[in-house]
Amino acid sequence: MLLKWRWRLLSSSGSLWVKVVKSIHGNEAGIDLGGCQTNGLWASIVDGPYSVSNIRKHIDDVMLPNNLPCTRWFKVIPKKINIFMWRFFMDRLPHRLNLSKRGLDIESILCPSCNRHVESDNHVFFSCDAALSIWRLVRVWCNSTFPVLNSCEDWDSWFCAWHALKASKDRAYAIYAASCWLIWRFCNNVTFNSQSMRKCDIFDNIRLFSFS
Repeated sequence: MLLKWRWRLLSSSGSLWVKVVKSIHGNEAGIDLGGCQTNGLWASIVDGPYSVSNIRKHIDDVMLPNNLPCTRWFKVIPKKINIFMWRFFMDRLPHRLNLSKRGLDIESILCPSCNRHVESDNHVFFSCDAALSIWRLVRVWCNSTFPVLNSCEDWDSWFCAWHALKASKDRAYAIYAASCWLIWRFCNNVTFNSQSMRKCDIFDNIRLFSFS
């Protein structure tokens, strides 16, 4: 039985397909460039010998957008929350504004918690009345370590410029991630469940998640 990787890459011109095949059973690796000679075509794209690392570097440097935020992976928090935070920083969470932009027929894009503003990242996590109350409790608990935040970019700018020990920054990020995660769960609970979570319970869960 053969297990294979198949990577296909279409160039910006639409004329080049690259397929990398890895055969587990036969312990072989190769690159199929649509019937063309590998070395000659590779040399016409990138200077240097063909290798997987050179392919990856070429894709990273040339073919992928370079204006994306840096992805942080913190071992002190669970994987699912790391992935959630990555989607949050990329504005890829399935809130109503994003779902509407993707063509889904949404009855209303207003926030279900306040029913006054569009449900977007900045509103859900920073400007909604529920979020404002939760962040106020978190700042009191942390002795006002966190500034007043209006967007994910505000946090990123403050966190990058904050001169503190790594352990302190890890703790601060864990609290921030736990807060965002539970605010998101609160919004989902309002949308899909008849009974919403109490704000005091959310704050208690933030402290529990942060210490855990």
